[in-house]
Amino acid sequence: MRQMTLWLAILMTIGAYADLPGYVKAESVYEWSKTVEGKVLNSQFVEITMVSQKWREFTWRHRLRLVKPPELRHPETAILYITGSGDGRSELQLIARAAERVGAIAAVLHDVPNQPLIRPDLVEDNLIAHTFVQYADTGDETWPLLFPMVKSAVRAMDTIQAFAQKEWGMRIKDFVVTGASKRGWTTWLTAAVDQRVRAIAPMVFDNLNFFAQMPHQLTTWGKYSEQISEYSERNLMVMMNTERGRKLVSMVDPYFYRERYTMPILIINGANDPYWVLDAAQFYFNDLPSRRKYALYVPNGGHGLGDYERVLNSMAAFYRMVVGEVEFPRRIEGKATRQNNRVRYAVRTDRTPERVQVWVARSNTLDFRPSRWEPVDANREGGEWVATIELPQDANLALFAELTYRTGDSSFTLCTIPTTVASK
Repeated sequence: MRQMTLWLAILMTIGAYADLPGYVKAESVYEWSKTVEGKVLNSQFVEITMVSQKWREFTWRHRLRLVKPPELRHPETAILYITGSGDGRSELQLIARAAERVGAIAAVLHDVPNQPLIRPDLVEDNLIAHTFVQYADTGDETWPLLFPMVKSAVRAMDTIQAFAQKEWGMRIKDFVVTGASKRGWTTWLTAAVDQRVRAIAPMVFDNLNFFAQMPHQLTTWGKYSEQISEYSERNLMVMMNTERGRKLVSMVDPYFYRERYTMPILIINGANDPYWVLDAAQFYFNDLPSRRKYALYVPNGGHGLGDYERVLNSMAAFYRMVVGEVEFPRRIEGKATRQNNRVRYAVRTDRTPERVQVWVARSNTLDFRPSRWEPVDANREGGEWVATIELPQDANLALFAELTYRTGDSSFTLCTIPTTVASK
């Protein structure tokens, strides 16, 4: 508790230092060219080769794929999906499905970050952590890799707008941006620096507010997640307590930009994600100023989520809410109350759902990562939906509610933030 208090005190006394908005301005090396045209599902697609920047001695090149569905209902608001390496075939199919479902231009930006860089072994978190160490050693604010990653997304929006205007005679005004893991991290920071971001749906980056999250991992698990060993083995959590470390956190932790997150937000997480503590969102979700913020948790889903249909349904509905086609609830709240050897979980919302289920997991510890989630139906009691769950004598419970809404011939789900109940 003393460590948590110290870290929170640090958190309250510093602000965002580096000029991320200034960093992402276009460079002279920025350019793009159309390389491939074709068809995916029922849609037209083009592939663009884009040079986003020169970072240190490396010129960053990206594949940017745009999908134009046969029916365009929302030509002014595009979808941007930020991803990493790989051939991109699955991502192209995914954004084509999204584009056709919502009637909008959708694009996937690959190669964020460019990798490997510096050394052959430096990719993904290993590369990001290396750049953090370089910043700690030098104080050079161009080192942290999240800055060029965000710059890549900003240049992608420039390119999409320019291409759509030139080739299709379309004026794209704004974007719904999404990405997973490090690209979810990038999604948050991109929204903080570019007003063209109309809404965001960051996936599996449940880590805003580093100064609270890292002690919470130690308190809950007794150690940091093995999945972030690239950071812990470099002693970056210790470095966070130094002056330069605090400055680094203020540069790359989206929590320090939280006052800018007024747009609609849908956070998407796996309930069994080994990277983050299950209830990590408690340290940032309610601090976001957005009045249209929502959560989706995939039960029995890890860092890769797994249930893509569930995710796609909710993301498509989220987009349609952003453009005014679908009504979302203004409020979703869940509360667990212990009653002797039972837990009463009550859900309140201002829009009647088709169904409410409470997902329940059990664990002898507070580590629910390997636990199996099982659904319990909640029944309506006045203005609440209530489920009652037996509390085992020798196990702790974790719970969140999933609300199903129907719109036309499709449905989507939204969730409450998970909570835990100790057996003793």
